[in-house]
Amino acid sequence: MKVSVCKEKTLTLDYFKNFDVVIFTENYDQIALEKANAFCRTNNIGFIYGGLLGLYGFAFVDFGEKFKCFDQNGEETKPCLVANITKDSKGLVFLPEDKRHPYCDGDYVTFKEIEGMT
Repeated sequence: MKVSVCKEKTLTLDYFKNFDVVIFTENYDQIALEKANAFCRTNNIGFIYGGLLGLYGFAFVDFGEKFKCFDQNGEETKPCLVANITKDSKGLVFLPEDKRHPYCDGDYVTFKEIEGMT
């Protein structure tokens, strides 16, 4: 993987054609950023823009319409305890009733340290 840093004050949009992903930081010219993003989207180039405003930080990521993100909330997955799993062909998983879980419909989970099942 090759990474290049460009410190030029003025860039032409054609310069971006040399890359798979273009990342902007410390640039607050909204019109120039919108043009760069539109160009990258049209030419199938990933676009990332990040910045800091005091204690507040942000990131904008655009990898085009074909890019699929399956992470619904961006939070790191946390382990939780399982109370019971039925031995049916399609086992049902029960979590402790007094504990909240971080899962959403359609999530995939991995089981570890299961005893009594193959």
